[in-house]
Amino acid sequence: MSEIDWNERLLNSSNGDRAALRRCVGKTLNQADADALRVFYSTLPINTSSWKQERYFAVMCLSCLWKLEEALNPKPFEQCIHDCVDPARSNGIYARVRSILDTEWDDDDGYLLIKLARMAKLIKNNDRPLYPDFAKLLYDLFNWNENNRKVQRRWAEVIFEGIKKNEDNEDNENNESEEN
Repeated sequence: MSEIDWNERLLNSSNGDRAALRRCVGKTLNQADADALRVFYSTLPINTSSWKQERYFAVMCLSCLWKLEEALNPKPFEQCIHDCVDPARSNGIYARVRSILDTEWDDDDGYLLIKLARMAKLIKNNDRPLYPDFAKLLYDLFNWNENNRKVQRRWAEVIFEGIKKNEDNEDNENNESEEN
């Protein structure tokens, strides 16, 4: 099984198997129950290194928040965040994003995992139908702790795009109303 096949295999698994992983959203592999471990190891690509397993587990659990029929038109996770945020009323969400971007992946504490789980639930509960590209999220998590922080820089560029544009538009509207 290749690194992409896990996603298709998980999408085709039973509702019970998906529920077992869904119950572990935000938990580390060490905190998983036996049912979730059974589903995880039966879906995990063969010969996956131990350092990758925690990330696989996190992404598999997150993907199970969505129903099969919702798994259409995947977008990068950072694009989903951007698309579900109203820039005019989003200071709290942007603070969460900054916190995510400043947190390193640590297999032991699961701190970043908890933050990503909360953000995934925000995306899921959004009014707009958004579905993250979990294969891409997995790849991002594999590279999250790189010194050049290219993943975090890309996420910041996508998520914060439009903030300055909106502030400029508000400033122009305020200036026009003051002139009248």
